Amino acid sequence: MAIVTLEDMKIAISKTFEMDGEEVCAMAEHIMSFFGFREVIIDNKLTSKDRDLFYKMENVKLLKTDNEEATLKKGKRWRIHYWVLNRDYIIKLSRGIEIEEKKGKYDIYNEGDDDMWDRSSETESDV
Repeated sequence: MAIVTLEDMKIAISKTFEMDGEEVCAMAEHIMSFFGFREVIIDNKLTSKDRDLFYKMENVKLLKTDNEEATLKKGKRWRIHYWVLNRDYIIKLSRGIEIEEKKGKYDIYNEGDDDMWDRSSETESDV
């Protein structure tokens, strides 16, 4: 699995926005300082100013959001928001390579042609 480096983020930002080297470097360092070696961070670590920057990065597909709901003891639902590095897109922009997607355990059902799932031609003896 390819890891997004600071250099990858700098290149991806410079290809996405029209900025000079110092601005790109500062923005990439700021964003990556939240992630470190992880690809996911929790939203409540961000200030309003940081969140605005992250939304800007989401608009250009460098970051994605995710969330999950947890039920507290008293039955109240609590939604937790996360920010996720769009690793494959950043690597594609910075290194010019496509990352092969991991196959999920149910991807086998997407392979083959649609006729293999058609049961209308089966007889009782086939079943």
